[in-house]
Amino acid sequence: DMMSLIREYDLPYEFPEAVLNEAKSINQKVDKTKKRIVELLKYGYNAEEISRQLVKDEQNIRSLMAELIRDGVITQDEITQAREAKKEEIIELIRQGKWRREIIQKIGIKYKDLGDFLREIIESGELKKNKESSKVNRRDLIEQDDGR
Repeated sequence: DMMSLIREYDLPYEFPEAVLNEAKSINQKVDKTKKRIVELLKYGYNAEEISRQLVKDEQNIRSLMAELIRDGVITQDEITQAREAKKEEIIELIRQGKWRREIIQKIGIKYKDLGDFLREIIESGELKKNKESSKVNRRDLIEQDDGR
């Protein structure tokens, strides 16, 4: 058991205040990061996009996401539904004839993140579902408003 290990290795029963404060500080940082991850997941971001937002390693983000799902803070269904809702919002703006810059301003995401959404939308064939959207040149959609 734990107490026998503490006695065997002559470990302290209590830790110094500085060590406890540092551990608490680390926990608070992790909790803030997890909270922000949940917010971004509910907003429709994926792990790669979250890692860019938080400037953190994507593998670390995936690990924290798995932990949040395991702990019941958020479900995989909630993550999927949020992502699909964001894609639907983008598709609707495209069908309204909005350009990248307008879409970014309207839904408040980064330019690179919009590119990720657009690739998913185009690869899934979502824009083919509406004949109006077939008039949109896919290359123009990807490259518009970026000065190319």
